[in-house]
Amino acid sequence: MAGTLCVCPPVGNISVLLEVIKQKLARHFEERKEGLVFRIDSKIGIVMRGGRDQFDAKHLNCEFEEALAAVNTSFIAFAGGAVKAVADIGKSYFEATELMKKEFFPGREKSVIDNTFTIVPQEAPDTGTLSNKFCQAFDTGNRSLMCRMLEEGLLSIAHFDGAEQAVKTLTAQWISLTLTKLSKRNEIAQLAVQDVFPIISDIYEQPDYRTLQQMLEDRLTQLLDRLELDDDESVVKQVTLLAEVNLSTR
Repeated sequence: MAGTLCVCPPVGNISVLLEVIKQKLARHFEERKEGLVFRIDSKIGIVMRGGRDQFDAKHLNCEFEEALAAVNTSFIAFAGGAVKAVADIGKSYFEATELMKKEFFPGREKSVIDNTFTIVPQEAPDTGTLSNKFCQAFDTGNRSLMCRMLEEGLLSIAHFDGAEQAVKTLTAQWISLTLTKLSKRNEIAQLAVQDVFPIISDIYEQPDYRTLQQMLEDRLTQLLDRLELDDDESVVKQVTLLAEVNLSTR
């Protein structure tokens, strides 16, 4: 029997890291004559051969952790189904790439995902509620709180639906609504939001979840620095808002 896997490393120095991972996997699988390792675009593919037990996700995960132990890197691999004929390898590879499209949110640092993997449905996030809480975080002028609210909002979206398009669409709706509300605060806020609004289209250009979160954090922190509280915004009001947001997220 045979099957294929697509391995995705974390973001970073992709070219160097991919080559290191490829060499480690080749040494592990090819020297045992258990598979053929190759590189395709920014991913690594493996054509495996062996009995059905060797295509089990748990077994493969152990194999990968052993092969990449010295690299000390996270990974996520997508396994296509096992096939009996070499001519059907393309079908297995197609299954692996389809699984990749459905798993934008990296909820697992080191794992192998096959067609038995399912996402437990979570309650759909309310973008209106998320934007209200996010605006409160902006009102405090507190960077760490703003970043925390961003992380919690993204997680609630990703846990509802981890597919790339779903995460990006809901995130764009949430951030757009937040920016619209912030722009109505005063003239300074309106100008600052206009400058940062291209962030909405940039959401769809991000290659993975971590990059998306980092891009939003960087750009929204810049926006926070430009926004100014009204003159009558007292320290007491800031402390009150900070307390409200903290309590509402528990």
